[in-house]
Amino acid sequence: MKNTLLLITTLFLGSIALANKITEKNWQKSPEVIEVRKIYEANQKLKKGWKKQDKVWNYCEPYVDTQRILITDKKGIARIYSNSGGSDDSSVNWESHYDENGKLHFVFITGGAANGSKLEHRIYFRANGDRFWEFQKYVEGPGYTFPNPWPQDQLTTDAIAAFTAVHPCAK
Repeated sequence: MKNTLLLITTLFLGSIALANKITEKNWQKSPEVIEVRKIYEANQKLKKGWKKQDKVWNYCEPYVDTQRILITDKKGIARIYSNSGGSDDSSVNWESHYDENGKLHFVFITGGAANGSKLEHRIYFRANGDRFWEFQKYVEGPGYTFPNPWPQDQLTTDAIAAFTAVHPCAK
């Protein structure tokens, strides 16, 4: 009896997990994605009243920042961080969104390449930092060698530290 109950429970929980699995067809309707979208939309709506800081550098090395933008709320918590860089034949912009506690929830990456390719790459995170959904799409062109999945070391979890960090090409 215990084994039968265990089997039924396992099958039931497994079917729930499959029903909640995020796919390319249902990701926009996923409750977790919708929650992250609320953070993004709130940040977009409120950012006009928040403090914006901007730093710009000349190109010095491939994919080293040429611009950093930090937007902090009235409490000084990072809510939006954007950085961009490129190479001779491509460029990328990372726009990261954080909740009211400064936790990373969403990264929207846009890229372009000399061959006419334009990229949109979305990464969604839970409050505990787990990456739960990632989706890459070329909106124009034949594609390029942009990574998929995107490397964790190119994502910014601490926006204030990233913004204030010494530029790699500073002398």
